[in-house]
Amino acid sequence: MSKDVERARLAASIINNPLFDEALAVLKEGYVQASMTCQPSDDLGRWRYSVALRDLVTIKAHIHAVLQRGEIAHQEAEALKERESVFRRAARGFANG
Repeated sequence: MSKDVERARLAASIINNPLFDEALAVLKEGYVQASMTCQPSDDLGRWRYSVALRDLVTIKAHIHAVLQRGEIAHQEAEALKERESVFRRAARGFANG
């Protein structure tokens, strides 16, 4: 199994795990609540929480990208096996004929 396919299998197990969505939701809610408790003059604090919120989206997007790369790698491996099979059949035909 290729590295990308194995990583995709692991990514799928993360994405399909309900605790993953729950963890992201808890973090998101915590960041939103924390940003709302910042003092009006604390622009840096609110900015840090907004960056943390964007990071949650980035993490989820990265895991989805790993999953997609693995799916593509799997499709390419299947196509390569098919081409190899066709090549072997053709080579046997040339050897016999």
